[in-house]
Formats: sequence, structure tokens, C-alpha cells
Amino acid sequence: MDQKIQDFIKGVNMKDARAWERIYMDYYSPLCHYAMKILNDQEQAADLVQGAIIKLWETPLHFDDISAFNVYLYRMVNNNCLKEIRDKGREDQRLKEWAFFTEEMESESLSAVVFEEVIRKLRHVIDEMPPKRKEVILMSMRKMKNEEISEELNISLNTVKKHKKEAYAVIKKAMQSDFFLFAIFFC
Repeated sequence: MDQKIQDFIKGVNMKDARAWERIYMDYYSPLCHYAMKILNDQEQAADLVQGAIIKLWETPLHFDDISAFNVYLYRMVNNNCLKEIRDKGREDQRLKEWAFFTEEMESESLSAVVFEEVIRKLRHVIDEMPPKRKEVILMSMRKMKNEEISEELNISLNTVKKHKKEAYAVIKKAMQSDFFLFAIFFC
């Protein structure tokens, strides 16, 4: 997995089209969700994220690792959201409240970024699972009981349990340090 990440960062630095496709696949939705929390306007959030990704493409920045890339991308979206609120002259009260609570919200913003990053990684890990295991774990994450999954998929209860056990093992291994956060949000 480290090699994939290194190849991704190299692709971003070299402006490789495949790496930029991955940015849209892996980051666009979480970034829109993050921007939406700040702007309360889905269309504006999507436009802002699109603009941020294009700006990233146009700048000659180079990233040493995935952490630097993630921090830069989320920080750019955060700053652009705040600029958008300020420049539009709309929601003056919201901007004042945001500025007042910025220091307190830094930890909340970090939590939101961590949450979005965990979700992005989790989606990627689940997408790489065999189809039946993927289906079982997604149903389980929707709070379906093992018996319900067994009945709906027409498989034995033991097969459901086996798929879940294997899926959680794959998720735990792939996400390592993020698994604790995953457990808090989903288990």
C-alpha cells in the first residue's frame, strides 16, 4: 500500500492524469462534504472544491508525502470557504461567529478532516474486497443484523459471520492507525 501511495504522490507532483482522476474519485466527495459543513450550500461547496482542485493542478507545488498533500488540500478548501463567506458579504453574522469560534473549532475541524479521511480510506478498502464480502460489510454498516443479511443474500448465518470477520480483519490491517477512529464511528 505504501508503494501505491508513493506512486499517487509522484503522479500528483508530475501532474499525471491518472493521479488527478484518483483525486476526484477519492477526495472530491469528502471535500464537498467538508466544505458543505462550513458553507451550508451544496452547490457552492461543489464549485469551491472543483476550483480548489483545478488551482492545485495549476500550481507547481510538490508534496513529500500523503500527509502533506491531505493537510494542504483540506486547508486550501477551508481557507477558500472562509474567503467565500467573507467576499460575498453574505452571512456577516455567520462569519463573525466563525471567526469567534475559529480557535475552538480548530480541534473540531481537525476531527472533521480526520473523519472524512477515515471515510475515504474505508471506501477504498471496501471497494477492493470480493463482491460478496463487500456486500455483507456494507449491509452490516447499515446496522442490519446477521440474520437479516443472511436472509436477504440467501446465505448461511455462518457465511455472514465469516465474511464480516474477514472484512474487519482486512479493514483493520489496511487502516492500522485509523482503525480506532473507524471503530468509534462505525462499531
